[in-house]
Amino acid sequence: MIGIRRCLAPLPLLMVVGLGGCCGSSAATGTGLAIGDQAPPFELPDVHGVRTRSLEAYEGNVVLVNFWASWCMPCQMEMPELEALWTRYQDQGFTIIGISVDEDQRDAAVFLDTVPVSFPVAWDQAGEAGQLYRVQSLPRSVLVDRQGRVRGRYDGFDTATFDSLTREVAGLLEETP
Repeated sequence: MIGIRRCLAPLPLLMVVGLGGCCGSSAATGTGLAIGDQAPPFELPDVHGVRTRSLEAYEGNVVLVNFWASWCMPCQMEMPELEALWTRYQDQGFTIIGISVDEDQRDAAVFLDTVPVSFPVAWDQAGEAGQLYRVQSLPRSVLVDRQGRVRGRYDGFDTATFDSLTREVAGLLEETP
């Protein structure tokens, strides 16, 4: 299998060309998990190496699994928006699990010192979770419903896509488990 870092190697070039090269596709397009698929389980260390983060720990919640890297400009722009989304809905059974794909754990930790978030953040050192979720560009967010099914997939970051994601989270939170 190709490692996530190899898959993402062309990404910096895309970012130089412009944000449109890696952003703006919605849940209906792109490659990856199909809507309705069971979300693959994962267990990863947090970015500080203190705790383990897993999808299973949030069973019964609506979960946004967000893959990002400290060097990714759209990821940097998205992080404060994710924090606001988390703050808005965390008391209603919603969580975000950020997954850093940085090669060096310290890069993710330093970034989070600059742009702190309160939702759980894991580190995918070997790229295993990225492979399970078929991450080919950053940021990639996968929305998982209370039954553990993929309900949305978002590649890149732009305001319209994030607004759509926010509406989908609100709708999933209204569904009965």
